Amino acid sequence: MQNDHDTAGLLVSFYYKAIKNEQESEAQGYPVYKDQERVKIVIAGDKNTVIDRKASEEDRARFASHYERFKNKNEQAVDGFPLENWPQLTVSQVALLKEFNIFTVEAMASVSDSNVARMGPGVRALRDKALEFMRDVEPKARQTERMQSLEAENSELKDRLEELEAKMAAFTEGKAVSMKKGKKHDAA
Repeated sequence: MQNDHDTAGLLVSFYYKAIKNEQESEAQGYPVYKDQERVKIVIAGDKNTVIDRKASEEDRARFASHYERFKNKNEQAVDGFPLENWPQLTVSQVALLKEFNIFTVEAMASVSDSNVARMGPGVRALRDKALEFMRDVEPKARQTERMQSLEAENSELKDRLEELEAKMAAFTEGKAVSMKKGKKHDAA
């Protein structure tokens, strides 16, 4: 099973399509439809290839986060950094890339050489900028993840230290009390 992370170059959406049940329609005397879960998969950079089929268990597992959003009736947002928010692009470049089903910087970085060649002049340079951007972002993401991990560990260690200090203080007080009792006992 692949993670959604492995599908950065794909635009995936699940939806329902009404499918006419011919036998039931004939039996009832009026049209009868059934909802069918479908998946639409578009390859970034390839405006001619669209996979649109009945959703399989494999599709549901492979695109688990997309499917979960679909089932929760949430907007099926495109995962990644939206092209509109990337300052490297002009408005017309964003429009061009969307024409080729590219909606995120991650998708732009994943476009194959053969698809880049069909997209027009200047697109290879944009793809290279996207690759460079992704190379810069990944280490920062790992650093942020590591920092969060260290902060959590530090917080846990502080809590443990406070607990040990409290136990030590209680132990020291108890020892002082027993020593005082011991001295009084010896004096008697």
